Formats: sequence, C-alpha cells, structure tokens
Amino acid sequence: MGVYLRPDSPHWWLLIEGTGERASTGVPRAGGSPEQDRELRRQAEVIYAARKTAAAKADAGLLVVRPVIRYDAHAKWFQAHETDHHRGADKEASILRQLLIYFGRYDSLADIDTDAVKEWMTWRKRQVEPSTVNRELDVLKRLLLSAVPKYLAASPIAGLRRFRVEEAEPRVLTHEEERRLLAAGTAEDVAWLTMAIDTLLRLSNVVKLKWPQVKFPTQAIVPLNAKVKHDVVPMTARLYAALKQLPADTDWVFPSFHRRGKGPTAAKNKIIRRFDALCQRASVPHGRAADGVTFHCLRHTGATRALQNGASVRTVMKLGGWKDERSVMRYVHAADSDVRAAAESISRPLTAVK
Repeated sequence: MGVYLRPDSPHWWLLIEGTGERASTGVPRAGGSPEQDRELRRQAEVIYAARKTAAAKADAGLLVVRPVIRYDAHAKWFQAHETDHHRGADKEASILRQLLIYFGRYDSLADIDTDAVKEWMTWRKRQVEPSTVNRELDVLKRLLLSAVPKYLAASPIAGLRRFRVEEAEPRVLTHEEERRLLAAGTAEDVAWLTMAIDTLLRLSNVVKLKWPQVKFPTQAIVPLNAKVKHDVVPMTARLYAALKQLPADTDWVFPSFHRRGKGPTAAKNKIIRRFDALCQRASVPHGRAADGVTFHCLRHTGATRALQNGASVRTVMKLGGWKDERSVMRYVHAADSDVRAAAESISRPLTAVK
C-alpha cells in the first residue's frame, strides 16, 4: 500500500508490507497549493521508502551503517544542488546562512533531533517573528529530508509543527494614500508605483523590467523569470502615459535602482527603501509593525480593486499569474460590495410574497 490517507488524521500514513507496521509519517496531507500537496506526498514517500529499506535490512539481519557528515558540509551540498536551482535561491541562501549560526556546531547531522530543533525555535523566536521562524524551519526540514537515506534513516523533524501565526488582514492602499504617494514621487516613482498596482507584478518583476519587455504598440508588458507565470500583461492608460515620460537611454526601465549596487538583491532593497521614503514623505503608514503598507500591498491593492469593481476571480487569476483560486480568494475583502450587500440583507425584514 505504501503511503495512504486516513480520514481521522491530518498526516500521511505508511504501511510496511510484510510487517503490518502502520504509522504516521508526520507529514501534513495538504499544503497551500497543488504543488505543495505533491511535495508533501513526495516527502511522505521518501520516509516510507527509508522505513521499508530499514525493515528489509533488519529482517535480513543486516546492520545499517551510515556515513557521518557535519551539518555545515551537508548544508553546503544542499545549497549547491538544491537551493541554487530554485527561483528563490537568494532568499533561501540567506536562510541557510542564518541556520548555520546555530546548527553549524553539530559534527554529525544525525545528532540533530526534535528536541534540538525545538530549542532552536525557542531561541530564534526571541529574535524574529514566528512567521520568520516558520520559513526557516521549512528550509531546515527540506535540508534534513535531503539527507535521507544516505546519512539519516528518516528526517527527525518531518512532523514538527510550525508556530501558530494569526493571519492579519492584508493592508490595502486607499485611493487617498495612493494620490499622496504619486504626488510625492518623481516621474520614475509614478511609473513603478502605477505598474505595481495596475499590473499585479511582483517587486522583482517591476525592478528588473527592461525596455524590450515594454510593448508600446500593443500596450502590453512581457514579464520574464516571474515567480508566478504571467502571459502578456496589459498596460493601463495611466501606466502607458507614465512610462512614456521616462527616458529610454539604458536597458533598465528604472535605472536608478541599478546604479552603484552589487549583489543579486541590491536593486530590490533600493526600491523597498525608496517606497518607505515615499510613504514617510506622503504621511502613509508603512511597515507591518505600524499596520501600514509594504511593497507587496501594491499587488494586493490592485487585485482587491479589480475584484471589487466586478472582475471575476478567474480573470484576476490570469492577470496576477496565480495557478489556483485559493490564492486569489485571499484578496477578497469584506469591503467587497457584494459581500457588504449580503451582510446588510441579513438585518432586513423579509418581504411578504403576494
């Protein structure tokens, strides 16, 4: 049977044929998207394969001796052969450097157990938000899972729970706040602010945009290397006008973010700092700590406004490059006119039918 699901459990289970052994893998049965669901099943199947191999060797009287590897050595291998092939390689490499501060002390990967990781989570939570610890824990889980079965019989933390994080209502930029931001910026600021709101493009797609991707004759933008897949993104009239105001004397549409900067994240850091400075100048609250806006709120604002103005979920899915409706539904607010109308109807008396 291998791995299977039980209606009374949130995890994948395994059955070792010939032994009757049934046990939870500790791997959740569902993620946040179809891709995550498939990855979780793959993790459960890896654990099952390792357990089945161990059972077969034990039945044959074979002693399983695994090579020993230091944490830092395996982390280096993991970055070269796993992380560097991912689209978010820079961010994941940063997480690996942070994990090395704590786990680099381990001479053997096999010495890292659930208690050690829980102690790290407690220590790390004193420094950063629980959501940050959760992201780092996800990378650590994948790192340890990649050591199975060569160095580990199974991942010791496959079923370790993340910190509970209460989801805050995502911030949406008001029209008045948008007006003040646009008034406080330069022509270049107006263009990238408008692009982030009107096209639903992510920060990296905006800051790395080049003029060959801007198609004025068809009023469209062709994103490249997007985290989520976009086809051609339509250009609104106000974005068309804003881009026409910019000089095209370099390859970059927004060249100021690419001057005197080194490293793969330098340009993104510059535009984030520029956005924060504009918020201060325009008296717009910024940063999650102040219940203010972040750059990602611009994408959120565009999606929310499109839904509120009557666009279908499927249309916004296509515009934003999302692959499933669950991702888009996060952008539907109680401010939606249809939702508000439904709420108001609850308090109205029933109309007598004649």
